[in-house]
Amino acid sequence: MRRKIQQSMTVLIAVTLLIFFALFTGIVYRQTAKAAERELKQEADYIQAAISISGDDYLRQMDEVQADTRVTLIDPQGEVIYDSHENEMILDNHGERPEVQEAFTTGEGTDIRSSDTIRQEMIYYALRLDNGDVLRVSK
Repeated sequence: MRRKIQQSMTVLIAVTLLIFFALFTGIVYRQTAKAAERELKQEADYIQAAISISGDDYLRQMDEVQADTRVTLIDPQGEVIYDSHENEMILDNHGERPEVQEAFTTGEGTDIRSSDTIRQEMIYYALRLDNGDVLRVSK
């Protein structure tokens, strides 16, 4: 009888710890994603301001500075005008990407998914510029 109670208590403690760990991991993941989204939005705002002052050439001048942030400029037809990590000539049309569609519709959009290009989970923030292009920043 005592052994059965001990086994039940052990199972109960293990299940409780697993549930706590899953909840804790979910909360930390969500907070980290929100912080990354805020950071990307701030970077996009800075880049948007620089583009409005200096034009699209600003992006090409900043290629080496933006080593860990991927910056993409997309025209209203979804064609990639500029990408800081890949040759824009070989990239697919980005008009169907969720964050890009949302930016064209509402002015801004976000998404977290695996990148088709670099095969890594990324967080994306897209911002429609005054000229109709979409600036997308990702990490």
